[in-house]
Amino acid sequence: MSKVIEVEKYPNVEIPKEAEVQNVEVPEVNVTGVRVSTPPPPPPPIPEAPESSRPKNKGFPDLFGVLPHATGVYKDDLGLDDDFDMFNNAAVKELEKKVGELEKEKAKAEAERDVLKKQVKELTNTNEEIKTVMISQAKKLKKLKDGVHDNAQLFELLTTKNDEMIEKMKKLQEVNQTLNSMISYFHEATSNEM
Repeated sequence: MSKVIEVEKYPNVEIPKEAEVQNVEVPEVNVTGVRVSTPPPPPPPIPEAPESSRPKNKGFPDLFGVLPHATGVYKDDLGLDDDFDMFNNAAVKELEKKVGELEKEKAKAEAERDVLKKQVKELTNTNEEIKTVMISQAKKLKKLKDGVHDNAQLFELLTTKNDEMIEKMKKLQEVNQTLNSMISYFHEATSNEM
């Protein structure tokens, strides 16, 4: 259907037809022999150097004449003393001794380091505890300071109220004295009438 729509859109365009599959026969090939490559030619001979005019001395008769006869024992052949240290055993022993001392010092230093690490850990924990206590104390102090300010205002208010009450009390005492004097005057007046 899509081909039909395309053809309708473009009427001048030709659509190729599908290719047909053809069977083609391949002729067989017969191998008649094996081809072998030829080896490379040998390298050319190296020409010998021309001989010098002096005759060559083929032997060394006096070369080893000054050396003593070898026995096959290393120490005897070298003529070494009994205290000769061929493998530096003395130096090795000294180095082993130094290594032992250093290992002991290392063990001591590691033990001290472990103790110091433990102390640092304990001090860190104590420091954290002190920090939390100090923070809580700082919060309490802040609350108390706020409370002191509030209390100071309250004391001022109470002081003014107290002063007002004292003034009222003085007035009431004056009124009370006036009333007492009136009562005693009326009491005397009534007792005189009787």
